[in-house]
Amino acid sequence: MRVRSVRTVALAAVIAGAGAGHAAPKRSCNLVVDPAGDVRNTVNGVPVPNDPGLDLLGGDIATNAEFVTAVIRLATEPEPPTVYARTYLVQVNAGLRRPLILAFDIGVDGTRYSWGYADSTVYNYRGRATGRFDGRTAHITARLADIAADESLGAIKAGATMKGISLFSFRRVTSHTGVHGFVFSADDAFGKPSATYRAGAPSCIKVG
Repeated sequence: MRVRSVRTVALAAVIAGAGAGHAAPKRSCNLVVDPAGDVRNTVNGVPVPNDPGLDLLGGDIATNAEFVTAVIRLATEPEPPTVYARTYLVQVNAGLRRPLILAFDIGVDGTRYSWGYADSTVYNYRGRATGRFDGRTAHITARLADIAADESLGAIKAGATMKGISLFSFRRVTSHTGVHGFVFSADDAFGKPSATYRAGAPSCIKVG
């Protein structure tokens, strides 16, 4: 009886140790974090109206087998647009031909979501995305197949390292005609070099 008990305890310890070695992967979260209250209110030294609705708090990006989703978090809910439209961008290097951008606009004709790529400092619109915005948090989703079919970008491969994650917010005169006509760059936020995401890995945001 004594020998059998010792063997049982030993076997239980081995099983417990094996389970501990296969812990669930850590979820990616808060890849970009930015302090509140740092909206820039000057352009070339000239004061411009303050717009707290452009104050970025941070963001994330994640993928599954079909979609890529970016999340942008704001410090303050934007006021309803009048003359100006607001544009928010998430830019990421995903091993493609150019940096991928997921964006959303808030204009007098509603909120719209899109995807494209960065070429120098210009956002090149390539297609519509889907999304939702609750006033403080935006989710922007594009189909991986659409991105892969675009000769300017290419496919996001499973397991690819997505890095250089950056957020930008702007206020501009024109609305929903491609992102141009900026009045000023109101805020930006950059992930640390160590803030990377591996395509298909678990995330704190829901993809799709």
